[in-house]
Amino acid sequence: MTLSPMKWLKGVRRKTVRLQRTVIRRFISLTKKLRLGDKNKKHSLHVIAFINVNNSFFKNIFSMQWAKRVFFLLMAFVICGFFAATGVFAYFSLALRPQPAGAERELIIPYATSAREVANQLKANGIIRDANGFFWYIRLTRQSSQLKAGVYRLKPGSTVGELLRQLRKGTPLSYRVTIPEGKTAREIAQILSAKKIVDSDVFLELMSDPEFLAQHLSDFGKIKTAEGFLFPDTYEFAHGVSEKEVLTILFRRFKEVWREESKEYQGKRGLYALLTMASIVEKEAKAAPERPVIAGVFYNRLSRRKPLESCATVLYALGKYKEKLYYKDLQVESEYNTYRYPGLPPGPISNPGRASIRAAIHPDEHSFLYFVAKPDGTHKFSTTYRQHLIAQQSLRNQRQ
Repeated sequence: MTLSPMKWLKGVRRKTVRLQRTVIRRFISLTKKLRLGDKNKKHSLHVIAFINVNNSFFKNIFSMQWAKRVFFLLMAFVICGFFAATGVFAYFSLALRPQPAGAERELIIPYATSAREVANQLKANGIIRDANGFFWYIRLTRQSSQLKAGVYRLKPGSTVGELLRQLRKGTPLSYRVTIPEGKTAREIAQILSAKKIVDSDVFLELMSDPEFLAQHLSDFGKIKTAEGFLFPDTYEFAHGVSEKEVLTILFRRFKEVWREESKEYQGKRGLYALLTMASIVEKEAKAAPERPVIAGVFYNRLSRRKPLESCATVLYALGKYKEKLYYKDLQVESEYNTYRYPGLPPGPISNPGRASIRAAIHPDEHSFLYFVAKPDGTHKFSTTYRQHLIAQQSLRNQRQ
């Protein structure tokens, strides 16, 4: 059974009065036994009078009237505490409410950054509403010491819990980027630049640096550009990575795949020629099963000293993509124009993936010399030029 505040106060008063009376009785008894002199008796009477006065004071304190005052004082304190708690709850509810959703922001937290400075940075970047509210929340919940230095990608609209989970990790920021198959070096530079991983101009300039290329790609002879060696894949680049480091990572991945695909190669073609062929196959083939067939077509034409006549090489020579090539485009002056210049172009025209590299190293053996694209992306292959013309006319009639 729970006592009410009034009953509890009455009980305390009764116990206090009994204790005071017991102390007075024992004190008087002790004074008589010691048979003190007149001077000491007078002093003892003063002490007894003082205790009696205090006894009266304690009685007044614990009288009903005073108990009521204490009760109402406690009630006032409880009510004030309730309104104070309500106010604090309302403040934190507003201060910690997520911001409207927005674009991802980059936040760098150096070592030895205080919790107050972290809160101010979050506020300055528009990630939280109120720096003071965030700061006092993490202080009161004992999380201020758990924030770690690092570089973070944070989004406005995240809850306080989500933000704190990220800020407690302290993991260095990394950029995840996918390089599609068949992209040129310039296109890859644009992809990486858009992610703020590299400066595209520095990246492209470094790709033509003879010393840097010789340091990493000497197995492929004396090359003029890194075109073809930027292996298409998904990468994780750490924050602050340099252009040299990015290219080194791309080269390393390329060499891993190249070793795996070429370890059983026994042919006479040079490595750079194989890579150049792989880059052409990558741009010409749309259906994966056709890659070794198309590679076989181009090797058949080379063995018969026929020009490759690859439209993909013409587009590379033009330096821009066109949905349709015209006869005037085929006359562009460039060593990459395989309609005008026999043999392989001077170097790769794209950065091929594993399937195209495998097709260039292990082409299908057949007698096809021509192919023409169908509307679905596959090709019609022909052995003679007459068959090729018939296939072209048939496809024109289908389009009509």
